[in-house]
Amino acid sequence: MGGSSALHLAHSRRRGQRQGRSAIASRRVASERDSGEVSFAYNPAVSAPRPIRAAGVLAVVVYLCAAGWFLVLAPWSRFWAARVVEQAPPWLLAWLGSPALRGALSGFGLVHFAVAFSWLEASWRRQ
Repeated sequence: MGGSSALHLAHSRRRGQRQGRSAIASRRVASERDSGEVSFAYNPAVSAPRPIRAAGVLAVVVYLCAAGWFLVLAPWSRFWAARVVEQAPPWLLAWLGSPALRGALSGFGLVHFAVAFSWLEASWRRQ
């Protein structure tokens, strides 16, 4: 009995601490909502100058499009047959030559195009 009451006391203390933290957090959120601005002391907003941000977005979009084109076209080219399939270990030959893997890689390339488009769209919305 004595051990369970001590356990109950420790549990109630932890619960009280959690409630205290949540009350502080809710007050912080309420004050941010009232003031109209959200700021975090540990992670201040960093905004790069517009040309630097645009160059970064452009670099990511160019990379994603280049990787997308490679992944869409390379599995169906002679390069794939000559360099990848022929030089693979014997236990991988059937798998690397299968149309299912080639199609999956091409699909992954299309995902790269979709992500590049979403980066462009997000950068246009910010401006």
